[in-house]
Amino acid sequence: MTIDERTLKALGELARRTRPRYLYHGTAAINIPGIEQDGIRPRGHGQGNWAKLPSHPDMIYLSTAYAPYFAVAACEKMDDTIGAILEIDARELDRTRLYPDEDFIREVLTDDSADPDRWRPLWAASLKAMGNCCFRGRIPPELITRYAVIDWRRRPWLWLAVADPSISVMNYRLCGRYYRQLTACLFGDRKTLPEVQRARQMADPAAAHAWLHESRCRDGIRVTTLARRRQEGPLGRAISEAVVAERSRQ
Repeated sequence: MTIDERTLKALGELARRTRPRYLYHGTAAINIPGIEQDGIRPRGHGQGNWAKLPSHPDMIYLSTAYAPYFAVAACEKMDDTIGAILEIDARELDRTRLYPDEDFIREVLTDDSADPDRWRPLWAASLKAMGNCCFRGRIPPELITRYAVIDWRRRPWLWLAVADPSISVMNYRLCGRYYRQLTACLFGDRKTLPEVQRARQMADPAAAHAWLHESRCRDGIRVTTLARRRQEGPLGRAISEAVVAERSRQ
């Protein structure tokens, strides 16, 4: 497939206008100490989560919606039960190092080579259409604002809610809002899990009550806010207070 100059220009403009506040990365909680010290690093020569469709070794995978699922996948690979979701200040990322997710390249562009360099200007389209994109290289710890640690063994119903999405353009169109709300609930930014609304729409009060209880329970979930060096001093405190105020309005 080829893209003409006009389309590339339009995609470049889309990339310039796309400035998500936060992106999320799912991993196993055992990796948190190293991430706090050195930031998020690509897997390199380490084992990926998917053997049949391996990820690029020099990429970090970011999402607006599916980070909880990626945390589950990382735990299953490591035979662990405690996952972690990292929140990244996407406005501070170097956008020249953002790339489309290879699943987007295969599905939308029908390019089985999934070469990210060939399609780099499409990272914003990948994020908007599928909720995922890639970042080449290390993400420094200063750009990580918070992380949530979830013990899936203690929260099996949450595990069921996040464990098996069929990631595709259609899934994100139909269920992207659900997974974004689920991520917000895990961080405590949203009071009720989206399953509550689903149960109410299906006129199932028993399920709605059960999911409402699940929403209010914070057992097995711990959210940590990271102190960032650039937030030291009066200006930094003002920025932090503004962020807190914004989240309280969500």
